[in-house]
Amino acid sequence: MNFRDKIINFSYLKLFNNLSFIIIEFLFIVFLFANIGFILHIPITWIYLFLALPIIYFSLMKLNSSIKDVNCSFFVFLFLILLSFLVVNGRCDYSYDGSSYHFQAMFCLKNGWNPLLEGAVSFGEKYHLYANYTWVQVWPKFCETVSACFYQLTNIIEAGFVVNCLACCAVFFKSISTFSLFSDRKYLNFLFSGFIWPFFVHYLNIIKK
Repeated sequence: MNFRDKIINFSYLKLFNNLSFIIIEFLFIVFLFANIGFILHIPITWIYLFLALPIIYFSLMKLNSSIKDVNCSFFVFLFLILLSFLVVNGRCDYSYDGSSYHFQAMFCLKNGWNPLLEGAVSFGEKYHLYANYTWVQVWPKFCETVSACFYQLTNIIEAGFVVNCLACCAVFFKSISTFSLFSDRKYLNFLFSGFIWPFFVHYLNIIKK
């Protein structure tokens, strides 16, 4: 069997299921590591991103009997991360919410803020941050925590939007595989997923801002 036949025989539904699973698992594991670090008085670090990779790889091995399926899904996932970096490169959030407390929260987390040990006000005063401390203290949760890891890795605050891109990809892939349970028409499944995807993107922007 040549390379072209292998690509054709690889189920796109299996690929999409794998991708949606490992994207969600990857983001969750990074968030879990970050919170364990807070408990152990360890600040946010980009190392969590790389520690999560072997875990999701072994998870794929549990879900798939073929090592080829595992490797294909894993490398597509890595490509999606790189593609997300290209998409968010140069993008800047000029909104009031983004600049007043989302970016400020990511900056604090990236520079050592431990929300379990110290309030945002006292930490922000060290860097002369004039943000809405009330919202910096209570609003940031999952997105800002994981985004801070990408921010520390690249030292580019907009890299935090990679989390948004990956979450949108997970929803799109899972929507396609779910619609495929009711219809064998590939184009129709892609079309329905395309209708759902913009609503999720809009919702993600709402909870992000």
